[in-house]
Amino acid sequence: RNDAYFNEMVKNLQELQSQFNNTAVAHDVVIPEANLIASDRPDLQRIVKLAAASYCGTISLKSWKCKHCLDLGRQVELLMIFDDFLTGSRAILAMDHEMKTINVVYRGSSNLRNWLDNMRVKLVPLMNVPDAKVHEGFYECAKALNHKIIPELKDQINYHPTYKVNIVGHSLGGAIAAISVLEFRQELKIKDSQLQLITYGEPRIGNLPFADYFTSQPFPMFRVVHNHDLVPHIPTTEMDFYHRRRMMFIGSNGDYNCDPDNWADETCTLAQKNWTSILDHLNYYNTNLSIFC
Repeated sequence: RNDAYFNEMVKNLQELQSQFNNTAVAHDVVIPEANLIASDRPDLQRIVKLAAASYCGTISLKSWKCKHCLDLGRQVELLMIFDDFLTGSRAILAMDHEMKTINVVYRGSSNLRNWLDNMRVKLVPLMNVPDAKVHEGFYECAKALNHKIIPELKDQINYHPTYKVNIVGHSLGGAIAAISVLEFRQELKIKDSQLQLITYGEPRIGNLPFADYFTSQPFPMFRVVHNHDLVPHIPTTEMDFYHRRRMMFIGSNGDYNCDPDNWADETCTLAQKNWTSILDHLNYYNTNLSIFC
């Protein structure tokens, strides 16, 4: 079963790469987050284990005995698992009492239904943001999960008013997290000082007005990209998809914040000629992010 999943995943990623080969990325400009590099943020390396845990089976998650669960330890408490049958999407709600955070973590692609959503690249309007449009498949996944998550998240914020709220995801999960953080901020009136978005290997999720709107948001956000990871380069700018302008890059020589004035910064992901790595997509901070957990 795992071999079949891996082969299907490789096939899908290779098909995406062949569709989007030789496309321009010059419109994506990156702005570093307050001159920090990822190694200055040990929480990013801790949180990636939560993203990895979201891929694990229900039984090992509920018992908190998956590999990543054990790495995180008993200071992390799983509160709830949210599943949507139609989209095949999943999110978990977990408390990290060591870091004093409430974490909503969206799983990346792990089944055929997820891949079908990935292929739904039509841009659809985002409510309350003029001219902003987002990837239809990602948006539908967010809507399918968030009506279940919002009341539970609201309760936890009320129970733990001093805890920060992390919205987290890898791959497809990163796209869902990015769309969701805007909804949570608006619906739950979360303070910007209390809210944080962290994604790993996130694809592009919307058009330029959406990217500009997102970049203007005042809460902290970290879009982490690993070396030659394919997924952050799709869908392409030729298809009218753009990233928000903040990124942390994990290159072969370690962490780097890209030059905000030079989109062709040779040490950054936008200048990578070979952005076709599946393995780089599945490994962040030496943590495996897939169903092989």
